[in-house]
Amino acid sequence: MFITLMLVIGYIGFTIYAANMVHLKSLTKNHDFDPDYEKQKQTVKLLLFGGVSLTGLCGVFVVLSAAAANDPNLAQENIPNISTWEILFGVGTAVICGVASYAVVVSHDTRQALHQRIRTFDPQSLVHITAVVLSLLVLTAQIAQFVAIGGVDGLAESYAEFGIRATDLLFELFLRTAAAFLGVGYAIRRDLFESLHRLGLRYPTPDDVRYGLFVGFGFFGIAIVYGVLINILTAIFPVLDELNAANDNLVLSVTTIPMAILLAASAAIGEEILFRGALQPVFGNWLTSLFFVLLHTQILLTPGIVLLFFVSYGLGWVRQEQSTTAAIIAHFVYNFAQLLIVVLLIG
Repeated sequence: MFITLMLVIGYIGFTIYAANMVHLKSLTKNHDFDPDYEKQKQTVKLLLFGGVSLTGLCGVFVVLSAAAANDPNLAQENIPNISTWEILFGVGTAVICGVASYAVVVSHDTRQALHQRIRTFDPQSLVHITAVVLSLLVLTAQIAQFVAIGGVDGLAESYAEFGIRATDLLFELFLRTAAAFLGVGYAIRRDLFESLHRLGLRYPTPDDVRYGLFVGFGFFGIAIVYGVLINILTAIFPVLDELNAANDNLVLSVTTIPMAILLAASAAIGEEILFRGALQPVFGNWLTSLFFVLLHTQILLTPGIVLLFFVSYGLGWVRQEQSTTAAIIAHFVYNFAQLLIVVLLIG
């Protein structure tokens, strides 16, 4: 599993690097007559077809996981059961995302149609095309893993048994930050200052702090109201208690203030730099927020997905009005305020 993970990370990193190299060469004069430029373009397209294939294979992975769960010879292996709707969900996601990825790679009309809806998307840019293919691949892989682990029940059990580890949080922070900086071409076609500017990162200004605190605590107040409503609805519809189990177990696994700070900070920094800093200027706030919430599988089937979309869109607005730095502050305040209450209550 570790080797597979490293290979996928290596593939994603190299594909982003290769796309940026092509973009860099496209800025030179007479690049259309450069045979090396054409070779590099074809290499990137082959890599993107690899991403399309991996997206489709996620559906095969879901089917194989379901077959293993129903195999009587593997009954003692503690393989979680996968329901029919979960199989359809996983396979359907793989098919839709695979077809969409393929269309974006091969069809100029598809890219042009996407540009008409998202003006910031450049249909000629291999970097933007790569962003689409790899985003859909990551989304499909996340949902396939969610289905294979047993959906909400399996995820809740995993959080209850293993909780969260500081090393995992730091590793995810590194991957998100590295992907963001590599995606905008750091050390390839942009220097550090240009990369920070493209990502919306700067030393916190007084306005950044004001926006961050105001929006962060505002979202926290909305989350409290949401929690009260969910408690009322859970009393009426007990099934919500099961759907919220994964998110509840994730939060309850944070038992110390240092761990609360680490979880809140790693999520705020890594997610804001990647989503609001790198992706939002390409895909816009609505699509980036949709992508953001779908990756949070612990709340995927709960009413919390509506709240998270609202929060994500609000953070995108903060990025537009001020900076990614301000969005990081708001995100941290929102996360940490909730985690602090949990730590104090269960401590």
